[in-house]
Amino acid sequence: MIEYIFFYANFRTYDFTLGITRKVFSEIASFRKIGYKVYYSGYLKDGVAIFDNESNIVLKKKYPFKNESLIHIIRRPMLINLCIDYMKKCDLNFSFSYVRYHFFDRKYLKLLSSLNLKSDKVIIEAHSAPKFPKDFSIMRCVGWKDSRWNKLAKKYVDLVASMSDEERLWGIDTVKITNGIDVKAIREHKYSGDKNKINLIAVSFESPVHGYDRIIRGIREYYDNGGKRKITFHIVGTTMRQTDNLISDLGLSDICIKYGPKVGEELDDIYDKANIGIGCLANHRIGSKFGSALKTKEYIAKGIPFVYGWQEAVLEGFEFALKFELCEAPIDIEKIIIFFDNLPKDGLSSTIRGHLSYKDTWDYQIKRVVDAIKEKA
Repeated sequence: MIEYIFFYANFRTYDFTLGITRKVFSEIASFRKIGYKVYYSGYLKDGVAIFDNESNIVLKKKYPFKNESLIHIIRRPMLINLCIDYMKKCDLNFSFSYVRYHFFDRKYLKLLSSLNLKSDKVIIEAHSAPKFPKDFSIMRCVGWKDSRWNKLAKKYVDLVASMSDEERLWGIDTVKITNGIDVKAIREHKYSGDKNKINLIAVSFESPVHGYDRIIRGIREYYDNGGKRKITFHIVGTTMRQTDNLISDLGLSDICIKYGPKVGEELDDIYDKANIGIGCLANHRIGSKFGSALKTKEYIAKGIPFVYGWQEAVLEGFEFALKFELCEAPIDIEKIIIFFDNLPKDGLSSTIRGHLSYKDTWDYQIKRVVDAIKEKA
């Protein structure tokens, strides 16, 4: 018997420079390997859509205008409404729905309710219980709504696939997973730069949790204190305006090189210019200290040493990454230099890549979710 699942995913289906896009498609591929037919949702350049198992569009709604700022505001409610409408119209019944956590509010609860009616089970995938800022900001308002509505989640949700160490979230049992990776799909790192230089690299759609400012201020302090080592910070992806301003204000435009979003061989070539990766260094800004960063797995799969701030299970006993305290202090660049200089250089990339196993793949993580939901049958 053919089994169908519905994957509510709020991601840009067309932009493979984003880690979230590659992640969601990897998860979908893993569900398919198990034997499920996967229907899923996502953003298009000109609207929102639902796709069938062959990635054909089965339902679409166009944005009413082209202004990117306005689209960013309306795309979430448009996608949720489209999914709710589809559940009313479609003839399929789903073995389960797999739903990316997307903040609790009235609309999100309505989505969960509609999925609950069409699915035997509903699973939410979430890093952890989110921590919202206490300042007067939009995210504080989002947090207020979330705290009001998340109490109703257990009425519609059977399981949370969580990347935290929490046994229950929102009163719902969790199955613990981590971000997965396909090592074979990632080209091994081969450093092409000067062996005496420190070439840092960060690859992301930047947000405050990445803590680029800590690295940038650390570089400024290093040189102000008489540092002699040549340092370059390669920044791939989008950057926040605050980061751009900080680079300019500190006079580091010749040291912090911005490339914009890159993918494929072009991205691989930039990686080869670098010898140290930069992981998330400011997760404390959202009240998080433990989790699973997709970038961590990508750095390990690349075979490049890196620095980070989060506590992660995959890094227990891992000697090729340097952990910094989650705080607002500038990163001590001298510590990075000492760490790098003490690393064994022969066969370094292959040694780092060898740290990953089948348990670090999406195939394994998704199977854990499927096994857990079957136990609740």
